[in-house]
Amino acid sequence: MEHKESEESLVKIWQAGAHVILGDVNLGGAEKTVAEIKGRGGKASAVKIRCFKCRGCQSVFDSIIKEYKPVDIVFNNAGITREGLLVRMKEVDWDLVLNINLKVVFFLASRLRNK
Repeated sequence: MEHKESEESLVKIWQAGAHVILGDVNLGGAEKTVAEIKGRGGKASAVKIRCFKCRGCQSVFDSIIKEYKPVDIVFNNAGITREGLLVRMKEVDWDLVLNINLKVVFFLASRLRNK
């Protein structure tokens, strides 16, 4: 696993018996982490998530909910930043930060609430 904080959290989650579903725009990286979790006796799956509009996320989340219902825990560990001071950041960079760090989590939580 690439990030120690993520690894520690994921280990605790799957050791408690959870099936961990890793959603990422980088499916290769998520699949590598899934292999590591499975290699240590855990249950995990990888799903490609690249959606910044609620409608685009619905089908991805619906398939997760259908296959792994119930979803008991949502652990958001996604996050990016862009170099530079906020006052110098371009709007396109700010939008990307918000989309990845907040929007997808909001969409998933909203979808789960309605199930």
